[in-house]
Amino acid sequence: MPLAQTMARAMLENSPQAMALSKQAVWGAMERGYTEALQYAWALLRLHWAHPDFLEGPRAFAEKRKPRWNPDPNARSGEAK
Repeated sequence: MPLAQTMARAMLENSPQAMALSKQAVWGAMERGYTEALQYAWALLRLHWAHPDFLEGPRAFAEKRKPRWNPDPNARSGEAK
């Protein structure tokens, strides 16, 4: 149980949007064949590229600060938060 709690705390630090899309990819893969699952996962990844969190993570790392994740799953880069 302590390992699970440690892993959960680490996941809470990640972008909520990236975690949601990762969850979709994993669950979606269970319903698809290998090739279709890969295509679905790539489509989700491309969707995340347009989200502000995609840029915020590396920027926060470079600036040595905690990221300020955008909670709006429909946000797109260049939009006000």
